[in-house]
Amino acid sequence: SLRNYIRKLLDETLEEKPSKSSKELVERKEFREIIRITKESKVEHPKISRIMSLVSQRIDSNPDSKIMVFAQYRDTCDLLVDKLSTISNAKVEKLIGQSKGGLKQKEQILMLDRFRNGDCNILVSTSVGEEGLDISSTDLVIFYEPVPSEIRTIQRRGRTGRKNDGEVYILVAINTMDEAFEKTAEDKEEKMRSRLEKLNYELSRTVTKPADRGQLNLETFLKRSD
Repeated sequence: SLRNYIRKLLDETLEEKPSKSSKELVERKEFREIIRITKESKVEHPKISRIMSLVSQRIDSNPDSKIMVFAQYRDTCDLLVDKLSTISNAKVEKLIGQSKGGLKQKEQILMLDRFRNGDCNILVSTSVGEEGLDISSTDLVIFYEPVPSEIRTIQRRGRTGRKNDGEVYILVAINTMDEAFEKTAEDKEEKMRSRLEKLNYELSRTVTKPADRGQLNLETFLKRSD
């Protein structure tokens, strides 16, 4: 979130050797104004309330549902865990990678076991949940923001509906980079699909024929062998 980003910048300036860019940025009067506005503002991103609504409806209709929420940044994951934990019957866990003080592999495995066993019914995840980990199928997948990669989009979407019908929601803020990322992913996926269809068509037309250079059929060959 913006508040966390501001806090990190301020912390950087207190380091023994702060970066020149961070120091110059926090000294600008515009930055001080941003700090003042964020302190006074209690406005919450509408995506948060939308996710709260989607998750609440799903759990109310089926308490045994398994839900995954993907977010690009750990700070966003932290916020979502705090918010979603206030929902009745919500058992929320956070799945993040191993780098920079993240979860160790054993911790990831234990958390995934809890998700599979139903001890946890909502998993808030960064990109670590997209591939390479054995995660059981989910009923609902929510993208906090779109990603410009068609591969990552397909991998995230593939987490739901493996056994039964599932739902996927991608939250896009109008007039932001979200729209550009969504369009990029859609275009790339369409190109990939088109290439695969073309390749499949070309392969289906390819027929391997035996060489016809006086080759004997089996019956003639056996007669001559006698």
